[in-house]
Amino acid sequence: MSQAEVHKLLGEHPGWTRSFAGPALQRGERYAQQDRVELNACGVTHIEAHCRGSEGQHYQQHIELRIQGRHCQVNGRCSCPVGYNCKHCAAVLYCLSAGATPEASQGD
Repeated sequence: MSQAEVHKLLGEHPGWTRSFAGPALQRGERYAQQDRVELNACGVTHIEAHCRGSEGQHYQQHIELRIQGRHCQVNGRCSCPVGYNCKHCAAVLYCLSAGATPEASQGD
């Protein structure tokens, strides 16, 4: 699945946000706006990315999107202490839903 296909899928299923708690969505949207996301891969069944946390740590995300009828269920795993459907996973999806193409950095 390409970034464009994920963008379309998220646009057609805006209810993906129901997979997250309110605070995770708010912080994730802020992280997306702050360009903290680095997309590694968009596969047929999953998305892999990294997101820079509040203390500068980099956390790894593995996100699966499952379409069930009109609903989009998110199964987001992250290497952060929260671990599941956290603000870092939400940030990745906000970037993709906005049509952004967050690419892996080439080093600092």
